[in-house]
Amino acid sequence: MPMQKYELNFNGENVYVGIDVHLKQWHVCVRTAHVSKKPFSQPPSAMALKQYLENNFPGGTYLSAYEAGFCGFSVHYELESAGIRNIVFNPADINDTQKERSRKTDAVDCIKICRNLMNDELKAIYVPSREELGLRGYLSARDTAVKKQRVAKQRIKSLLNRNGVKIPDELFPTSKTHWSRHFNGWLEQVAADLGSGEGYRLNDLLKDLHHAHSQVLAAGRRLNEVISAHHMDTNELLLSIPGIGRVTAARICLEVPHASNFVNSDHLASYIGFVPDVHGSDDNVYVRGITYRRRVLLRSAFVESSWRAIGKDPAMGLAYSNYIKRGMKPNNAIIRIARKLVNRVFFVLRERKRYEIARVR
Repeated sequence: MPMQKYELNFNGENVYVGIDVHLKQWHVCVRTAHVSKKPFSQPPSAMALKQYLENNFPGGTYLSAYEAGFCGFSVHYELESAGIRNIVFNPADINDTQKERSRKTDAVDCIKICRNLMNDELKAIYVPSREELGLRGYLSARDTAVKKQRVAKQRIKSLLNRNGVKIPDELFPTSKTHWSRHFNGWLEQVAADLGSGEGYRLNDLLKDLHHAHSQVLAAGRRLNEVISAHHMDTNELLLSIPGIGRVTAARICLEVPHASNFVNSDHLASYIGFVPDVHGSDDNVYVRGITYRRRVLLRSAFVESSWRAIGKDPAMGLAYSNYIKRGMKPNNAIIRIARKLVNRVFFVLRERKRYEIARVR
């Protein structure tokens, strides 16, 4: 009597895949409503995973998830190209047990990712397209150059302090004073006076500073060219808002998704990081300050722009003065102003209209 043969068929069934992504290998857990596979390791390849799924779960709808990390969105693009519907989520959003936290392993991590995905408990973060990500590279290049310039300045000041060299008040009255050519010339003279190793070191730091400054200028020019080519209209609308400068406008263009992705201005504020962390129980509610979850450089740009806005927009200036009169500290007051600035940005992005400065009566 011939042996009866059964063929696997998962047509119409979801196959959930939790992936713990690492550089050298992926740890994978695969489950369906009726099947649960033991976690396994595989090469870091989306096509290798797709082949495994087709061999063991043919015909299924493949759904996967991994936490945002070192690999960025490259794995997401690979999985989508292989026909696996994927989401990327914030690692802090996963639900786990105390036992899983105290006995953390790669196998445990992929299991809880798979379980959360099956239970629809994972909230996907926004994944930019490859083109969007490529354009953000110009912004990152400028950020890196600015950081190098700042570090070089800090090292120069540190060297001066170590050698007891006082900066003349007329050259540098405040910490925010611009590093002029005259000041750079003074530093070169100090290097010559110091001589020996310290003078040599100061000259090296000045070369680093000049190189970083040239990189900032070059990166700024490239960024302006990119914005003009891809976001000219949006950029001009954002520049109509008092306090928003060219760099901040470029950052908003490249880092903030289209306004249609946000339900309202509160949603945009949450994306940037202008919402409070609240802890409540019964009748006791504690506001623990502004959330730590944020787009770091984007939120900083809004705060810096808010300081400029209170001097350019009468309504913003009046609101800031009222906060101070109520006893609010300046840093806390400027966060409130930044939140108002988010409202203005959301209006401009949604309505596609230039901002008009409000009159104060």
